[in-house]
Amino acid sequence: MRAFFAVDLAEPVRQACREAQSALLQAGVKANWVKPLLMHITIKFLGDVAPSLAKVLADDAAGRLAGFKPFPIGFGGFGAFPRWNAPRVLWLGVKDPDGQLGQLQTLVQQNTESRLTSRGPQYSTYREILFD
Repeated sequence: MRAFFAVDLAEPVRQACREAQSALLQAGVKANWVKPLLMHITIKFLGDVAPSLAKVLADDAAGRLAGFKPFPIGFGGFGAFPRWNAPRVLWLGVKDPDGQLGQLQTLVQQNTESRLTSRGPQYSTYREILFD
C-alpha cells in the first residue's frame, strides 16, 4: 500500500488551485489533473508499507496530533518534478508563517522514524500537488 501523511486543504485554497489549473489548461498545459478534493500538502511520504503498518502509524499519529487545530499557511512559487522540460508533477510552494506546519511535520517524522526501515523521499519544502 502506497502511504503518506498529508494536511487537508480548506475550500478557499482548493478553489484557488482550481483556478490555477484552469489557467494552465487554457495556456495549453496538457496533464492528468488531480481532482480538487484529492489535493493536499504531503508532509511525509512513506512509500509502500504493509496495510497493518499503515494502520499502526495512523493510529499512533492520531493520538500524538490530536491537539493540532487549523492554522494559517500561505502559498508562493511553483515548480515541476523531476524537471521543467519533462514534468510529472507540478507543485506549489507553501509558506508556514507560524511554524505550525513544520512542527506537525516534525511530530509525524518522529512518530514514523522508529517504525520504518526504508524511508521515502525527504522534501525540503512542502508541496501542493496540482497534477500527477
